[in-house]
Amino acid sequence: MRIGARMGICICTARGGGGRIAYFRLGSTDLRLEGVDGAAYSIWNRTSQEWTGSTEHDDRRCAIFHIGAGWQSDIPAT
Repeated sequence: MRIGARMGICICTARGGGGRIAYFRLGSTDLRLEGVDGAAYSIWNRTSQEWTGSTEHDDRRCAIFHIGAGWQSDIPAT
């Protein structure tokens, strides 16, 4: 994984882009490794690509969500 603050995905541990911020240029296979699993409350897709995520670790019984390019908002409760 590579981290880039200029472009990429920003995941924040508080609503409105507050709290701790995790930056991802290419993504993450498991947010537990990044220390933000279960604490992602807002997101900003600073790329020109769609980003896909899931609510569980095994991708079998989970919600898959798509974050469009440039999208910035709080993450809705599931």
